Amino acid sequence: MRFCNGVLIYSLQEGLRPNPDGFTFMQRYPKITLLEIVTEVPDEVASGDWLKTLARAGLEYSLACGKYLAENSSKPERTIQQSTHATTLKMRRWRPWQPAP
Repeated sequence: MRFCNGVLIYSLQEGLRPNPDGFTFMQRYPKITLLEIVTEVPDEVASGDWLKTLARAGLEYSLACGKYLAENSSKPERTIQQSTHATTLKMRRWRPWQPAP
């Protein structure tokens, strides 16, 4: 684990190899998945103020992840290919940025 732009990252340095039978989307498509997060909270039996606290914490976490991705993403490379019968728009975003040492 290490910090990258103020966020603690736990991942393999070299990334994943595609596994078509993988459980998660990132295992199946590691070249297009930059971030995969899972949050676990005991919300199944929560109610009242405790449920509000859990919901607020989940929202704050999601907003922090969105802000992190927005501030640390690279510009997409757009390519348009036209033919007689179709137009194809491809978007590619190089990744990842190199973490700070």
